[in-house]
Amino acid sequence: MPKSILRSTPVATPVRAAAPLASKPPASEPKAKGSLAQDQLTRSAPTQARPTSQMLPGQAARYHALSDAQRKQFDRVWGAADTNGQRALVKLLEDGRLLNSKDLRTGERLLTHLDRLASQALPKGLARADVLGSLIVQAQDPGTISQGERGTCTVTTAEYMLAKQSPAEYARVVTDLASASGQVTLASGAKIQRAAGTVADDDSGRTAASRLFEASLMEYGNGPLSYSNEKDQHGIAGAAVIPGGLPAFATTRVLSAVLNADYTTHTTLLGRERLMSTLKDALAKGQMVPVGMDWKGSTEKKRSGHEVLVLKIENDRVYYRNPWGETYPPGTETDGKTSPKRRIEDRSGVESMTLSEFKSRLDNLSRK
Repeated sequence: MPKSILRSTPVATPVRAAAPLASKPPASEPKAKGSLAQDQLTRSAPTQARPTSQMLPGQAARYHALSDAQRKQFDRVWGAADTNGQRALVKLLEDGRLLNSKDLRTGERLLTHLDRLASQALPKGLARADVLGSLIVQAQDPGTISQGERGTCTVTTAEYMLAKQSPAEYARVVTDLASASGQVTLASGAKIQRAAGTVADDDSGRTAASRLFEASLMEYGNGPLSYSNEKDQHGIAGAAVIPGGLPAFATTRVLSAVLNADYTTHTTLLGRERLMSTLKDALAKGQMVPVGMDWKGSTEKKRSGHEVLVLKIENDRVYYRNPWGETYPPGTETDGKTSPKRRIEDRSGVESMTLSEFKSRLDNLSRK
């Protein structure tokens, strides 16, 4: 994508042309599952039992410690969510995030935004239990977030980071996208609109919350181009010009707006060793670092760009979160034919590869 088309926050080094980061699981690999909760979100009807009937004594004590107004909010959310959402709601109450997490723009609590979603008017075709349940589950466990069958690795990584860092802000954005108007002001002040074709299930394998979030941020990230969620491609005036995915500097634009932080793009233009030093410095400062890589396997000739979120470097291995979510069982060592050789570490999308393999594929990163 030409640099002259997209604008982003200032970059630390010049951005060379590269294929958009858009890799999604090939047909030969397992489809991203996210988690059991995610797989069953649309099939778990709400239970009408009283909230405390599903709680352990310590959880019930936290419920009764809520103010009268907060208990009413909790009860409304409980009554509108599916069973997976109800379970996750209790966990958010138990660990304190339901009240302690506050959004990045208005300072409202996570519970307040969930209550809004439980009560507000929704666009026709959007099932409340689905979008509310999936939002609660993913706010409670961001490891369930997945890009599904769309080339949205970049914005899915941003979604994971936001849900991890500020569940309340994540809930605010999704709740506004699910409103009748579909208009959202992001933490940075940038405005986005719900993307077309995201109200109904799109057979992408994503939850309702992720479908709304990811497609709308693709539309924001691509600047003056238009994004088609149905076709997973960018275009001008209805004509497709670029397949799904976003280049590095557009990814930085999304991160800066969503997290309200000054992210910059760094590339291999000045060498991989320098880029690795930049990565290690960001990790040492406690940052999770979105990294663009060449993701092609040994049997493929064409470069395949993909973004992962690097978490740490330890014992000559790089650990990262793959936005494909859960694919293979933990402990699986992939053969490297259709994607890089790597080891599956858990069911939340965390994987690792050798440091030498990682360095050979490293292309760019975004950091504060």
